[in-house]
Amino acid sequence: MSRAILILIGLFASVSSTLYAGDKKGQSIAIVFRPLYNGKEIFDTSGTSPLVSGDTFSIDQIRFYCSDLCLLNGEDVVWHDKEKSHLVDAGNSGTLHVNLPGAGRKYFTSVRFNLGIDSTTNVSGVLGGDLDPAKGMYWTWQSGYINLKIEGICSKCDGRKYRLHLGGYAGENATIQSVSIPMLPGDREFVIGIETSEILHSVRDGYTCSIMIPGKQAVELSALAAKMFMPLK
Repeated sequence: MSRAILILIGLFASVSSTLYAGDKKGQSIAIVFRPLYNGKEIFDTSGTSPLVSGDTFSIDQIRFYCSDLCLLNGEDVVWHDKEKSHLVDAGNSGTLHVNLPGAGRKYFTSVRFNLGIDSTTNVSGVLGGDLDPAKGMYWTWQSGYINLKIEGICSKCDGRKYRLHLGGYAGENATIQSVSIPMLPGDREFVIGIETSEILHSVRDGYTCSIMIPGKQAVELSALAAKMFMPLK
């Protein structure tokens, strides 16, 4: 075999290796959730909220379930998350990054997920991982999972505490919400803002300070909560 041919083979192998490494590198992208109040970050990297205004109003906890996450090209699902559900905790920065392995090879125009847990999962008994009742997002087998939990301090509330625990899966009390957000492919990270100001106006305006069971208020605020999510880039 001639020296020229060997050189060409070596060059081809080098280029192929580079392309493969690039493909492999591009397989995974991530969604980053960014909780906001009036456009400002709610929690810093230590899990502390810089938005506390004395003892008048604060946001101390935001947790929610992101489930059945998928990527779409138009109306067609091109990638589906193997993980059924992710428990996102605004006070735990590690949970705000959701990796999408293999999604980097797909062309997509939007991301879709459920805010909450579907009825089948709710009646499937005790589960593990992010769905473990020990995570503090489960009532009982009758009431099921809490889809969204927001807690803090408000001087207008009795005991100066507000607790919005939104859940319910059966009949007219079903609170699960479908969220769809347009995304442009190309970035390795997609940042989704969670603008909480509107739903928390219900607390600051005195509409409600406590929702701890399924019902009409939970359904109404869950529909409002689905509108919190928006693309930031």
